[in-house]
Amino acid sequence: MPHRTIAGIKQKYGPVVWLKIGQVNTIVILDADIVNDFFKNHDLLFIDRNIIETMRSKNYHKGSLALAPYRVYWRVMRQICTVEMSNYNRLSPRPPRWPLFGHIFNLGTMPHRTIAGLKQKYGPVVWLKIGQVNTIVMLTVVIVNDFFKNHDLLFIDRNIIDTMRSKNYHNGSLALAPYRVYWRVMRRLCTVKMFVNKRNNQTEYVDRTYIDNMLL
Repeated sequence: MPHRTIAGIKQKYGPVVWLKIGQVNTIVILDADIVNDFFKNHDLLFIDRNIIETMRSKNYHKGSLALAPYRVYWRVMRQICTVEMSNYNRLSPRPPRWPLFGHIFNLGTMPHRTIAGLKQKYGPVVWLKIGQVNTIVMLTVVIVNDFFKNHDLLFIDRNIIDTMRSKNYHNGSLALAPYRVYWRVMRRLCTVKMFVNKRNNQTEYVDRTYIDNMLL
């Protein structure tokens, strides 16, 4: 468990430790005050980052805070992370999590029931970290309605991975399509024409038949 091993080095070697990981020289800072001083006063000494070819795939190094060059984008993203995102009190309540893996091992064999049970202890909005993905779980209809009615524009950018780009699938899917005219038209068709009681009643027999076949 490297994180525990590195944390244990502090007692013997102090809060700043130099390590050599393969051919990479690495400085490990194990004290919050030193980290704050480092990023506040000495960050310009480390603005040049070694970008390997695999990181240049699809310009990933330009969009990542850890790899982006020191320009306006990086400064804005750092301000957002340090002021808005890293503030512990701004995040929704959450259960204890594992390092690296987050809450993925806390969900158990029936994740839907486990997540539903979190409402009683942590409230209607729960923050989870599934692996490296930050996830907000809303557990009441009122909050979901308010979210999609008043705050949906804040989440219009969707992370599209390469497998979703096969045959431009991300442009035709309602769940993945960018927020443009096509997406607005498709949402209107689904909410007004497809997912309504009249349409559900017309196809109830077909739905029931497939559900019965699935359960047999």
